[in-house]
Amino acid sequence: MSGPSRVRFTEHARLRITRRRLGLDLIEAVVLEAHDRRGRNSGQADWRLFHRGVVILYDWSAGEDETTALVRSAWRR
Repeated sequence: MSGPSRVRFTEHARLRITRRRLGLDLIEAVVLEAHDRRGRNSGQADWRLFHRGVVILYDWSAGEDETTALVRSAWRR
């Protein structure tokens, strides 16, 4: 498996993304398109992804589901 094909969001991530007016569709597209450029995250989420001024924290795989990334938080850098 080379990466996720689906993206889900925690409730925290949905709130944070909406408040920051980033758009869930933007975050989903970045995770799916830039997944290969991710780096390990030292906090609760497995991965950290920087893309065009946006930081995304997510887990992949989401539990046993290797097709899904679970976004935990996102913000503008």
